Amino acid sequence: MPYIQSSPFKKKKDYPVIEKKLDKGVIAEANSDGTIFVSKDVSPAVQKHAVKEEVEHQKDMESGKLDYDDNNVIWKGKNYPRKNGKVLYSGKWLEEGDNRFPWEKGAKTRAYGSVKNA
Repeated sequence: MPYIQSSPFKKKKDYPVIEKKLDKGVIAEANSDGTIFVSKDVSPAVQKHAVKEEVEHQKDMESGKLDYDDNNVIWKGKNYPRKNGKVLYSGKWLEEGDNRFPWEKGAKTRAYGSVKNA
């Protein structure tokens, strides 16, 4: 998949970042193949901010703490069912990316210093 020449991340080697059209409301995605997709519909500043968090998700996937497939998010060996952009957590279906998920809290804290700063 070629890089978009205007991407501020086109030279990132560890986790290639690819600009593309993403689903409504999605700014960036960490993929299990080591790539990161970032929305081409947001500013470079927003892209850069979002990619910081996705890099942390990539690190969690590399370490084995985090994984996912079409039907589940797996965090530290526990499966959380996933469907239609939501994940079942603590008895509630929450939007993917919700700050209540432990994998989101950890990535945001490492990327930005706290969930509040995300």
